[in-house]
Amino acid sequence: MKLFKKEEFLRVENRVSGQTYREDILADKDGAKDLGGLFLILPPGAEGEFHYHVKRESIQVYLSGNGTACFEDREIPVTEGDVLFIPPGKKHRISNRSDKEVRILEFFTEPPAESDYVKAP
Repeated sequence: MKLFKKEEFLRVENRVSGQTYREDILADKDGAKDLGGLFLILPPGAEGEFHYHVKRESIQVYLSGNGTACFEDREIPVTEGDVLFIPPGKKHRISNRSDKEVRILEFFTEPPAESDYVKAP
């Protein structure tokens, strides 16, 4: 078992100031075989690469800040407390168009995170 406390993730310092910070938080070493997890900090102005996953399903939990989930056919505003499901094959990226950090916990099937990552054209 592993407990994820929101307060702990809100205290994490971005060790790559001005850039997106990423940390693996759930993996084989934790006993997770079919599930992985990431913690992300998106600084103001950050935008992820447009991509999709062949098999992976993801749940993103927004801990703080205001972001935009960009999909191939629309944009969805996301804010603290929102939970976003991303199905396999859906082209997407997360953008931070605000002046404050966005902090996200992401849990996903088909680990590791890069296992079926495909850059979108």
